[in-house]
Amino acid sequence: MECLIYRGFTRELHPVYLYLESKDALDRIPKEIKKSIRKLEYSFSFDLTPERRLERVSAAEVLKALSERGWFLRVDSNESENLLEELTGKAGADNPKL
Repeated sequence: MECLIYRGFTRELHPVYLYLESKDALDRIPKEIKKSIRKLEYSFSFDLTPERRLERVSAAEVLKALSERGWFLRVDSNESENLLEELTGKAGADNPKL
């Protein structure tokens, strides 16, 4: 599956990586999350397979999220769990682990 990567920052300037199944998936991201990400820009695309090694997340987890909703959010920080909860608190109440 082709995977598009967009990069941005939280308000606290922690790197954020948005994995998308297609450019159209940008429209499916909740407004609260979009508002929380600064300077979201396209970085690159690659072929994502279950065997592919990714940093800080498993390919299987990303593939599952892409097939279910079209996007996956990764926040790089020592406090990434708290930041993810903060970013997705309102938007991800039905699915807190994004």
